[in-house]
This record gives sequence, C-alpha cells and structure tokens, in this order.
Amino acid sequence: MNCPDCEKNFVLDMYEVNRKGVWKTTSKWIMREDDKKAKKLELEAHEMFKKAEKMAMKRYLDAWMEYLSGVKNKREIWNLLTSNGKHYPSLSTFYKHLKAESLTEYLKLYFYADSTEEFKKTMKILKKEDLEIINIFKKADEKIAQADKKRGRPRSAPLRVWREGDGS
Repeated sequence: MNCPDCEKNFVLDMYEVNRKGVWKTTSKWIMREDDKKAKKLELEAHEMFKKAEKMAMKRYLDAWMEYLSGVKNKREIWNLLTSNGKHYPSLSTFYKHLKAESLTEYLKLYFYADSTEEFKKTMKILKKEDLEIINIFKKADEKIAQADKKRGRPRSAPLRVWREGDGS
C-alpha cells in the first residue's frame, strides 16, 4: 500500500480457501481495527480449543487406547478410524503413517480432537457422549466464525486446532 495514511488504517489479510478440494491462497486489505478484533477472537477460540482438548485427553485418552488395543490388527483399526474407508486416510496412507511412527503414537495423535465433528467421531467409536466438551468446541467454532466475518473471509474449510509450533 503506497499511501501512508492507508498503511495506518489497513492491513493485508492473507488466508487459504478450499474450493472443491483445491486450496487457493488469497489476500485483501482490511481495516486494522477489524483485524485486531479478529485476532482477539481467534486467541479466545484457541484457548477454548486447548481447554477442550485437555479435558478430552484427561477423560478419554486412556479409554481410547484401551479400546483400540483390543482390536486384532492394523486394518481393523483403519476400518474403525475411517468408517470402512469413507474418510481420510486411505489404507495405503495409513500404513505410510505407521512407518513414520509407532501405532501407539499414531493413535494418540488421531485422538487429538481438532474440531467438534472429529471429537464426535471419536466419542461415537467409544460409544460415549460429552456435551460439556462439545459445547466448548462449538463456542470456539463460533468465535472463529465471528473472526472470519470481521475479516470478510468465507468459511469453506473445517476448522483446525492450532498446535504449538505448527505456524498457525
């Protein structure tokens, strides 16, 4: 932006949009004040996600690991995690993941609830329901939606939890 006054009042917002499986990076100028408000909402959502994730791990990680330890083989675990191949990852990708890390570590990572829907899937596998955690996820999702609205961004991709050091 070439105008000094405009630089004080505007900031370049860059984000990714997923349209029919194709990611596109886009940008636009937005009011600096709107960006500050959006960042505040995102930080609040981030804290809520961390709280929900911590609660979920404390309450259900042991049950998750115990449940999956009773499954006979890796393919059965994959069937369970992907609803018989309906969801990511494919079987070959699943096996590639297991070459990179142990099954135990992979299952712990898979457990990490990174959205309301993912948490619900995990709870469905365990045949449990935790409305307290689901409500925290939903409130965090709402804050992210408000932040996106402040910036004029579309909501086209599922929300992902920020993890320390992942650049988000």
